[in-house]
Amino acid sequence: MSTERREHVQVLNDEGYERQQRVVEYAPPLQQVLVSRISQLMWLMGALIIGIIVFRFIFLLIAANAANAFVDLIYDITDILVAPFMGIVNSPVFDNGARIDLDSLFAIIVYALGTWLLVTVFRLIFADSQHVRKVSTIERER
Repeated sequence: MSTERREHVQVLNDEGYERQQRVVEYAPPLQQVLVSRISQLMWLMGALIIGIIVFRFIFLLIAANAANAFVDLIYDITDILVAPFMGIVNSPVFDNGARIDLDSLFAIIVYALGTWLLVTVFRLIFADSQHVRKVSTIERER
C-alpha cells in the first residue's frame, strides 16, 4: 500500500528567538482506512445489540405492558440474544410484576467484552502501525 507523504518546515524569527517546526504528514493507505471503518462498524453493531438489551432490561424493570407492539418487538428480538444467559441466576421479582433481569445484565457485559475483543483482534491482525503525523519543534534563543 502506498502512502502520500507531505513535509514542510516553518521557521519563525523574532527578536533573539528562533522557532523551527518540521511537520511530516502521511495520508493513510486504503488498508488503514478500511480497518478503521470496519472497526467503527463493529462497534456500532455491538452498541445496537447492547442498546436493545438495555431496553429489555428497563421494560422488565418497570413491568412494561408486553401487549404493546414496541415492547413485544423488543422482547422478541432480545429473546434470541439473551437466551444463552437465561437461568444462570434467578432474577428477583417484585410484587407488581417488575423484575431485575440479571440475564440481560450478563448479556450486556458479555456482548460489550465480546465486541471489544473482536475489534481489538481485528485491529491487531489488519491495522497498519504507521504514524499519521509527526511534528518536531526546535526552539533557540540567540
